[in-house]
Amino acid sequence: MKKFPKSVMTGIFTVVCVVTVAVTSLFSAIAANAVGNLDQQFTSGGTYSSYGALSSTILRGQSFTAGSNGLLDRITIDMRKTGNPGVINGSLYLASNGVPSGSPLAVTTVNETDVSSSSVTSVIFDFSSPATVTAGTSYVFVLAAPNAVSGGMMSPPKFYSIYNGPAAPTGMLEVWSTDAGSTWSVGSWSFFAASYITPVVQSSPSSSSSSSPSPSSSSTSTPSPSVTANSSLADTGIHGYENELILGSGVIFVILGSVGLNLS
Repeated sequence: MKKFPKSVMTGIFTVVCVVTVAVTSLFSAIAANAVGNLDQQFTSGGTYSSYGALSSTILRGQSFTAGSNGLLDRITIDMRKTGNPGVINGSLYLASNGVPSGSPLAVTTVNETDVSSSSVTSVIFDFSSPATVTAGTSYVFVLAAPNAVSGGMMSPPKFYSIYNGPAAPTGMLEVWSTDAGSTWSVGSWSFFAASYITPVVQSSPSSSSSSSPSPSSSSTSTPSPSVTANSSLADTGIHGYENELILGSGVIFVILGSVGLNLS
């Protein structure tokens, strides 16, 4: 058996460590980018003129109707902060008459450091345990800022501004409560917001023959999301998962190949 010098073995160990770190980083990046497809959206067109304040005494929410079946893994809302208003707690509910109903289906939290104080940005609310949503069903995403206050004579203001606009897509309206959610009001405008859904693919029954159509090829198609002049649909890149795997694997093989050539 051929014995390699100590320097060569050290080099091999170094390469293995580098490859291990690269693989770990690659899969971490893939996991971070694994977000579903854009389902519903209302955009500002670059102009922000009106907003609703989110503080400890005012809960605010965004209603929407899911356009596809799947896991709701992300919601974004255009907002900014004043002062240091603390964390934002987000909760997803089924909607009844346009307002939240029942217990939360999923919850998430955003830190104040994720919200800009200098400009309006699209704040990301990701769900670590996404809720399963159904096409054609209405939901409400409720925001609460327990440490935020509007300010007064003795305390500086620290609150969030959630920006909104008219002519929202069907099923997207803002809601708010001034009594901790006991009663709700429904507005005629919508926040500038978006929802993302990862489709759930159902497998074909094992007893079906190869000639039998699978559920995805059924004549009954999944309802499409509502689209208006102010809404749009997009693929956020979840299908790039395979491409990143192929690219990462190629890089690893090139590195290991180079080591093999040097040792031969």
